[in-house]
Formats: sequence, structure tokens, C-alpha cells
Amino acid sequence: MADTDVRLTLVEGLHCASCVVRAENVLRETAGVREASVNLATREAAISYDADATTIAAIKTRLNDAGFTPEEESEHTHHDHRAFAGPERGRALVALTLAVPVVVLGMLHLHHGWSLWAQLILTLAIVVGPGRQVFLTAARGLPRGELGMDTLIALGAGAAFVLSLSAMAWPAWWPGMPPIHFETAAAIIALVLTGRWLEGGARAGAAAAVQALLDRRPPTAVKIGEHGDENVLAVSLRVGDRIRVRVGEVVPVDGTVDDGSGQVDEAMITGEAMPVSRHGGDPVIGGTVLVGGSLILRATRVGSDTTLARLAEQVRTAQGAKPPIARLADRISAVFVPVVVAIALITYAAWWWFAPELTAHAILAAASVLVIACPCALGLATPTAVMVAVGRAAKSGLLIRDGAALENAALITRLAFDKTGTLTSGRPVVERVLAEPGFTEAEVLSLAAAVEQGSEHPLAHAVRAAAFSPGGVGGPPALGTSGANATNEAPPRSDGTQVSSPIIPALDDARAGRPRPQGNAPRVGDFRAIPGMGVEATVDGRRVAVGNARHLRSIGADAPLLNLDLDGATGLFIAVDGRVAGLIAVADALKPDAANAVTALRDLGIKVALVTGDQLAPANKVARAVGISDVHAAQLPADKLTRLQAWQATGARVAMVGDGINDAPALAAADVGVAMAGADTANAIAAGAGDVVVLSGKPSAIPTFIALSRATRRTIRQNLVGAFAYNVLAIPLAAGALYPWTGWLLDPMIAAAAMALSSLTVVGNSLRLRNAA
Repeated sequence: MADTDVRLTLVEGLHCASCVVRAENVLRETAGVREASVNLATREAAISYDADATTIAAIKTRLNDAGFTPEEESEHTHHDHRAFAGPERGRALVALTLAVPVVVLGMLHLHHGWSLWAQLILTLAIVVGPGRQVFLTAARGLPRGELGMDTLIALGAGAAFVLSLSAMAWPAWWPGMPPIHFETAAAIIALVLTGRWLEGGARAGAAAAVQALLDRRPPTAVKIGEHGDENVLAVSLRVGDRIRVRVGEVVPVDGTVDDGSGQVDEAMITGEAMPVSRHGGDPVIGGTVLVGGSLILRATRVGSDTTLARLAEQVRTAQGAKPPIARLADRISAVFVPVVVAIALITYAAWWWFAPELTAHAILAAASVLVIACPCALGLATPTAVMVAVGRAAKSGLLIRDGAALENAALITRLAFDKTGTLTSGRPVVERVLAEPGFTEAEVLSLAAAVEQGSEHPLAHAVRAAAFSPGGVGGPPALGTSGANATNEAPPRSDGTQVSSPIIPALDDARAGRPRPQGNAPRVGDFRAIPGMGVEATVDGRRVAVGNARHLRSIGADAPLLNLDLDGATGLFIAVDGRVAGLIAVADALKPDAANAVTALRDLGIKVALVTGDQLAPANKVARAVGISDVHAAQLPADKLTRLQAWQATGARVAMVGDGINDAPALAAADVGVAMAGADTANAIAAGAGDVVVLSGKPSAIPTFIALSRATRRTIRQNLVGAFAYNVLAIPLAAGALYPWTGWLLDPMIAAAAMALSSLTVVGNSLRLRNAA
């Protein structure tokens, strides 16, 4: 049977890198479990298991027996990391309340009578109350040799408590003043629990990106039923349901516009700041906000299949991924706790050997070693940075599918862009219109639009858009052209009179809801398509041909215009009654931020190339417009793959940016594959192409991603170096290495505070990534 995948949230028992290793070992040793990966920052366990060999209930039982408390998520639920701070906050506050009087009495050396009994009772209350879970988890692991952070804390606090209890019970056994250190045991537990509470709050902030996405889901929706509008739970919606969305409301599910029109704010999904217009048949993403108009949608994706749910799931998966740099930390964490316990025993033995009269000092020094060692900082160094960075990317319209891509992108030395749909919009637009003497540009465009009105060819769409839309000619910045005719209004004749287009006012009247006088609409008939050549039709009694130069020559129309160099654009030539009337140059519109993106990449020290399946002329045109000198045109998918592999063979780290369809082999082979989302963001998320998906479709997101990757790698290294340095310096200090020269011995209370602070420092450093790039 195929493997079954499940994700469990470990709400208890996961506190440090050693805990992660222990949890993974427990899962992997469970019969039927194929693979398991546990993430400290997200507290999630991703498990793949054989449903014929085990059950999810058996897996959860194994985890419970090992001291973890797993909870399974359903389709409509998600564990909010903010909720984890609740129990931790309660335990920390109770422990602090009980520990403060113990510490005060201990610091005043009031170790007699009622004071001594008060310290014992309050410390015991901490041990069996808020600190109980620490000791239970440690006790469960000892028989199996599973040692974690709780083992260190339990041994350290327990040693101080037992030492104090023995001094209280047999004071005469100790030379001098009996070593009463109840405040040490109480403070260790209280500070550790406080550190976990604060750390949990910080981790909730790091996980805020996923929660922010899921918080976009409205609880209710307005469903249009047989008896009119009715308010229903959003989770009850099904594919095919009709839903009404009013201004200011959040779209509950993915759908297409069934009726109405409006402007939709998609910033939360794509990072696009400006609202986008949506009309009949257009896709609308759940979680976006209708800021203008009114829409009736037909649901196309619901529940866990919605774009929002897929996006949140993929962000969570990426946040839980372990980049290669994390493997070193995992290997060290696997032996960290046993090594620390061994160092603590060596510390005690050394004190006992060289200063047998200082037995209390020996016990306290060993306790300090146990408490100050911090596997938490080591375990949090990588996952918290990855979590914050992936969340930061999601807010910028970047979906990072794999946490390893964050590390790999920081090392990129060469980046290859595909052209169509990547640097360009992938949508042809009319770049310019030229007219022969006796015709105007408006006439040429109107006649071509009339002939093409029934065609679904992309070039026909471009011609109609130019004729019907304000600013249609030139569209978005079209490869360095000025778009001189970018208006609805036709240019004047040489005598100053205005020539109107029969197409443009017809559309204007239709949009305004005005009836168009039938006599003013162009009469089109006798349409004929010539494959590979063009189309012909009769427009208002004149025979109009639209096609390539070969087609016009075949009908006997010829003029110097047919030989014009269009600099990579596609030429649609128009002939009227066998005479060349003009030319419409159509080109793929360059994305407005493409040139700036290439410049930013070069500023990052990355070599940029254009690798496209298009021909050399249009490829060179785009390359010149954006500033790319390394151009490889007419490349089939296999050619692109070969080109990338050749660069990699020279030692280059290569990123490929494409549309995720014909670029799939190159995206998969690249060190980092970046897929640009097109008009349908939902399909882009579902497609699975690329390690990274640019939901906004903007090339400028690429340098942003690489800069974020470099900042993340730098932060991870800072975290790991800081965690290693902390433990290397802190453990000898706690063992009393300076005592022979300074007489100074680290108090276990200070050791506990330092341990908690080291974890918070790592998390705080990772949170700085929220403002990166």
C-alpha cells in the first residue's frame, strides 16, 4: 500500500534540539513508520507511514509514552502558535510566584526555623506543580537512554533540591554551615519555564505568516440558494455553489466570476499593491478582498483545495524543512546531552578529588554545568531563521516550497531568465500602427479589429484590445517604444478633421449601457481564414485582408511597408480592396520592472543570461531593453537543460527563472528553480513547478528573494556560531574553571538565567529577518 502522510503538532515535550532527535528516533523506531522529521520551531512532526503496518493512533500512543503530547490537525483546523503560550505562561507565572519568596529567603540566608520549612514547602510545590512535566519527561527517557534538555534541568534542579534536603535533615554531617540551596532548585525551574514561555511567544511571532494567511478565511459566506441569499458557514460551501461578495468582504473560496464586476485586492496572496479588475469568467482567489463593485462567484475550489489553504500548507512545509546547514546541528545535538552529563560527572569528580572538603561546591558546580548547557539555542538556530524568512517571503508574494532553497539561493552566481511570461507579460500587445498614404492609423486598427472580432488567436486579442481599450496601443511599456498612438482617439487627418473608429465608440456605448445605433456598427461578412497566412472579410462593403506579408503578396498587394524591419515584432499587414493600407506591429509587452530587476541582480554580483525558445530577433530586443548581453535563443526545453548543466559543470551555482511549463526540466535541474505565476495564481501554486513561486509575477521579486536568502544564511550562521560559542565558554565557566584563581563559582540560578537568555537571543536574532530585503 502507498505511504500515508500525516502532520502532528507536539504541544508538549519538545523543547530543544535533543528533544527533536529523541522524537524522531521514537517515530522511526515505530513499526510501519517510513520516515519522520520533527521541527523545533514549528513543533510539528511530518510522518510518512504504511497504513497496513500501523495506525495514527499507535503512532500517537508511542509519542505519548515518550513524553510528547501529539495532536492531529483536520482539514479545517490549524494549531495557532499563539495558543501554545497559554499553558506555558500559566506554569511560568505560578513557578515565579512560588520561587520569588524562596530566592529572597535564601539570599538573606534565613535557613532556620519557619523560614527553612517555608523554602522546602514552596520548592516542593514548584517541583510537583509547574515543574512536574520536566521531571516526568526526564524520568520516562532514562530507562531508554533518551536524554534531552529536561534531563539536564531535572538533574540540575534535582541535585540542588536533594543537597538542600539532606543538609536540612542531617545538618551535623556537613562541616561548617549546611549547604541549603532550595532557592537554586526553585529558581532553575522558574527561569527555565519563563524562558520557554517567552520563547514560545517569540516563535509565535515567527510563525505569524501562516497564521495571517489562515486568519484571512472568513467564517461565513453568503450563498445564493433556491430561495435567495442565505448566510452559511464557509466550510460548508461546495464546488459549484454561487456566492455573493459585497464591497469590503473577504472572498471565502476560490471561484470564477459568474456575474458582476469589481476590483479585488490580492496583496495578501500575490504581494501586488494595486487592486485588479475582475469580470465575467475571471478567476478570483479566496482570502482576497473586494474593494469595489459587486461579484457573484461560482465556487471552483473549497476547503483544503483553495489557493489560500494550499499556500498556507506549502509555507508551513517550507518552514519545517531542514536546509543542509542544519545537518551539522542535528549531528551535534544527537550527542550533546550525553556529553554534557559526562562533563557534569567529570566536574563533580574533579572537585571531589582536588577539594574533598568542598562537596557542596562540587554538587553545585555539576548542577551549573547541567543547567547552563543549552541545546535549545542550538536547535532553534536554523528552524527559527527559516520560519521567519519563509514568512517574510510569503508577505512579499514569494512562495518558497523548500527551506533548502533559502540556503542554495544565497550561493547563486548565475541566473537564467526565460523570456515569455518571465521578463515579458506573455501577452502580445500592439506596439505601433503604421498607415500608408490615404489611410490613418485609426482606420487601419479599426478595420483589422473588425475582421478579427471573432478570432481567438492571441494576435487577434491584441488587436481588439488596442482598438477597444484606453491606452491600448503600446500597452504596458513595449520593449522601449513610446506608444505614440496609445489613446482611443484616432489621429487627425492632414486637414485637421478627426477620423472616428466605428469599433471604439461601439464598445464605449456598450460599456456605458447605451444602445448603439445599428447603422453605425461595421457590417462584417464573408469571413475566410487562410491557415498560416491570415484572415479576410468584407467590412462595410470593402474587402479587408489581415495577415503576413506572404498573404498580402498572394492577393496582389505589395508596398515597401511589407519589407520593413520590425526589430523582432510580429507584423500584421492590412490590405483594403487589394491595396496595402498599413501595418500593425505586435510584440510581447515587457514587464515594467524587468530592467530594474536585471540591474539589481547584477548589483548582487550575479551574471544574468536570457535563455529562450523564441527566435533571435525578439530575444535580442528584450535583452537590449533590460540590459542582458548573454543571449541564447531558439532553445528547446532539452537545450535549456543542457545549457544549465554546462554552466554547473564549470562550478557555477545556477538559478533558472521560467513559467513552470516548458521550463520544467531546467527548473528541476537548476540549483534553485523559480517559477513565475501567470494570471491564474491558483494553478501556479497547485502546479508544483520550481523551488520558489513568484506569485506576483514580478521579476523584481527575484533579487528580493536572493537578498533575503543571503540574509537568512547569514543569520543562521550567526545563530549557530553564537550557540556553539555560548556552550564552549559557558560550560567550563560553570564547572568552576576560574575558581582556583578568582574564588568565583557560578551560581546555578545565574546559569539557568543565562541558558534561557541564550535561546531568546537566537530567536530574537532570527526575528530581525522580518525586516530584511
